[in-house]
Amino acid sequence: VSLDKLVEKSEGLFIYARLLAETIDEGSEIITEKTLDDLPNGIDEYYEQQFNRIFNIECNTEWYDCMEWKVVGFIVVAEEPLHMEFLQQLTGVSKTQALKEVIKKLSRFFPEYNDKRVHTYHKSLADWLTNDDNGSDFN
Repeated sequence: VSLDKLVEKSEGLFIYARLLAETIDEGSEIITEKTLDDLPNGIDEYYEQQFNRIFNIECNTEWYDCMEWKVVGFIVVAEEPLHMEFLQQLTGVSKTQALKEVIKKLSRFFPEYNDKRVHTYHKSLADWLTNDDNGSDFN
């Protein structure tokens, strides 16, 4: 496996390498030159790919109408991590377990920590989601 290729794909961003390592750990495929060539170029493409995967799997309707996307919107615009109870009020979800399932689906990027607050994994994610110039369908 070419370390140079991975550095090139990551555009020098450690966060990309870390997220990529987590993604690779979840799978069981062997890493080859072809696998490396198929990796997204940079963090923006990585986020785009992962959000397409999440929202294509989880939403039976347009991505912006699904509960997962509403939760993402509230988390990203908040000035601080949102407490699960407050997030439940914002979303109007009546059952705590239903909201926990949504958070579980989003947990790679929006983890719930011991303080019962949902955090944004990294500032680059919030920046990507709120940047109109990145060409993403998700902003």
